[in-house]
Amino acid sequence: EGSGFYNCTFNTTNPLVLAAGWYNITTYSNKTYYNNYTIVNTSAFFIETKPVFETTANVTPSTGGWGETFSFTVNVTDEDFDNINVSLWEKNSSSPNWNFVSNVIVKGINITVNFTKSNYVSADIGLKTFFINATDTRLYNASTAPVNYTIEKDDVEFVLTEGNNTRIYRNSIEAKNFTLLARDKDRDKIIGSLSSTFGKVWVTTDGTTVDAGTAKGTNSTGHMRLEFDPTCSYGVGVQTWFGGIFSHGDFKDTNSTNMTFNITSDLYVNITQPGNSYVNVKGENILFRGSVNDECPSLVSAATVF
Repeated sequence: EGSGFYNCTFNTTNPLVLAAGWYNITTYSNKTYYNNYTIVNTSAFFIETKPVFETTANVTPSTGGWGETFSFTVNVTDEDFDNINVSLWEKNSSSPNWNFVSNVIVKGINITVNFTKSNYVSADIGLKTFFINATDTRLYNASTAPVNYTIEKDDVEFVLTEGNNTRIYRNSIEAKNFTLLARDKDRDKIIGSLSSTFGKVWVTTDGTTVDAGTAKGTNSTGHMRLEFDPTCSYGVGVQTWFGGIFSHGDFKDTNSTNMTFNITSDLYVNITQPGNSYVNVKGENILFRGSVNDECPSLVSAATVF
């Protein structure tokens, strides 16, 4: 600069990227008629760094039921080993307001940070957005790009309790229980005290055609039960039954697997020919005629009669 003042300017990232930390300055000077001079300034300056994210923020699952556990993950680095306050923020996608979820203090290089959240409720169903912020002790900070994820209704499963591969005698007051246990798969809990508005048990009438269903909810222990006593609307032979939940705000529409059972009944033979007063001439054929009915009474075809 003249007048005996000198300066030197250099960039900490170009042409070389200098690591974070303390640096010494060594100065060498010489001039004709002067002795050479070298001086070292120890720890003359410190290169500090801002937090940076090594990975894209991720959520697993990206779509899941409100009863599931959601995991939010990112890798963060601060080369000068400052403490980093890493925080998770979320909001409804349509809302302008962010809500703080949780935070953790970390330090180091490429540190994996994981947040979990499992306290969503059915009112949270819909599109959500989250981001992760990292702020170090020098108040340098960085934030990930916002990421969308979806909270949906919980999954349902049915566990058979009773009523599969059973037999019912139609021509009696006998009834059999068709019982299922309803469970929220995402929370691993029973679905107790469900209103019959949202549940039914269906039974086939001819092995294929399904009836209109009987409205059934669950009791306090999560059981959905139909005490089934078949009428003449239900044919004999192998029939199918199943239960289901539908149109509920908390749970996906779900049917159980198909269960089978047999309906049995009685045959009644009515001889209409010959009558009691019939006289036959010896040597001539006699015609026997009659019908086979069940208790309904309905004619029964393909019966073996002899």
